[in-house]
Amino acid sequence: MLAEKRIKQFVCIMFIALAVGAGSLLPDGTAYGAGKQKDNSVHLEQVHSLYWTAVLRRSITSGKTVLAKKGSRVTVTYRAGGKGKSTVRYGDGKKTVSVPDSWLSYKKARPTVVKDGDYNTATKEAFMNMRAKVRDKEKYVAWVSLDKQRVNVFAASDGRWVLYKVFKCSTGKVESPTKTGWHKVDYKRPWLSGLKWFTEVTGGGMHKWPGRFNKSQYGKRVASGGCIRLKEKDAKAIYKLLPVNSRVLVY
Repeated sequence: MLAEKRIKQFVCIMFIALAVGAGSLLPDGTAYGAGKQKDNSVHLEQVHSLYWTAVLRRSITSGKTVLAKKGSRVTVTYRAGGKGKSTVRYGDGKKTVSVPDSWLSYKKARPTVVKDGDYNTATKEAFMNMRAKVRDKEKYVAWVSLDKQRVNVFAASDGRWVLYKVFKCSTGKVESPTKTGWHKVDYKRPWLSGLKWFTEVTGGGMHKWPGRFNKSQYGKRVASGGCIRLKEKDAKAIYKLLPVNSRVLVY
């Protein structure tokens, strides 16, 4: 029985590894997760961070060839910020190039959740297990999906991450984007400068929507000054779920 169980676990792990491996990270930061259909076939959903529309402040050139002229609109598939380099799609939208973020004037965020809805559960789990292994004594990890305006909380189960809870949110606006990358919960406060159920994450944090709740933007559009805004009951649930030092991926 024990040998049979181990064989099944091995087959399951190999299936996930092969499915995820089929869509590893692309140059523009795009990644893929595996989703199972009702007929048990594997369906790959595209998982990417928030796309932005921007206008070029300088022309992009390659030698003497102008790839994209100053003033033209481009799609930013990876936003670096500061002195980093961002990845943009130009021309027909099929080619990408990295340019200094200072060359870009951002106009709007383009979350796909309004049109396409959220990722399925299997895709989320495959994506998180591709990005992070369960560490010793670690119970939860979170992924703030900027593109889908969701906070996904995963629970550790038999050495893998299993989707536990999903919360709608609203992240940073064009002029104050939520910082991407891996972070951790440094501290938590029931109240902090007028913000309720504050879970510090990115130099900002996850907290109750301040002031009057804006239903038109919640879970659909960016609206914050860099923090992650939530319904009060959801902010409270995350506050209680995630211990200090919990890992949080913003992507």
